[in-house]
Amino acid sequence: MSKRIVALMPTRGVVFTKAEVALEQEMIDCGHLPYILRTDNKPLPDSRNILVESALKSNTTHFLRIDDDVIMPQGGLKNLIDADTDIAFIDYPMHFEGERWGNMGTATYDDWLPGDEWEGKPIAWAGLGCCLVRREVFENKLKKPWFKIMDRSFTRDDNGKITFRKAGVKLNAGGEDVYFFKKAREAGVEIKQVKGACGHARFARLVGAFQEGKYQSQHKIVINNNVERPYR
Repeated sequence: MSKRIVALMPTRGVVFTKAEVALEQEMIDCGHLPYILRTDNKPLPDSRNILVESALKSNTTHFLRIDDDVIMPQGGLKNLIDADTDIAFIDYPMHFEGERWGNMGTATYDDWLPGDEWEGKPIAWAGLGCCLVRREVFENKLKKPWFKIMDRSFTRDDNGKITFRKAGVKLNAGGEDVYFFKKAREAGVEIKQVKGACGHARFARLVGAFQEGKYQSQHKIVINNNVERPYR
């Protein structure tokens, strides 16, 4: 059966141009007319659930989850398709800077300790910024809500095995990626990481409405696509 792909992009009302251009080009290169669903006034994780609900009303077979600040590498979508699995993802660096966090990816591996080789280790979770998910994962394999603020923290034992425990404080945002992948693993959903890295964009300077020279100035945007190590 031929694959029919819809891209799901939650936004905060602004999309980085390079993210849009890369997404559209990747879909065209793979023979797909760009079909993109977006939100612009809903917080995470609500927007992620809303987009899946909308996509399930279409006749598409695969949902490409792509964030508004994530720039797909050339050939990235083809590689995701060729992985031929339930969930395929491409990693990207976190936004944080500095020695502790710099060039740290979103992918987290089980049975792994910092300093060890991570290739071949089981995936615990990863960011939702660039992943291709088969329709049946949402339709048949996982129950709603598919995305939810995670109320658990995690620890590793001496062998790097991850265990979850109740978070010490109430979280108001974040962790929906951990929640989704945790549910997927528990349901026996197959997960594969595709080699390579996406770019992760952020504003270093934003040109405001009342800024002098606003019509001649450009936003200063920083893009990082270097992943040198996994998430702790």
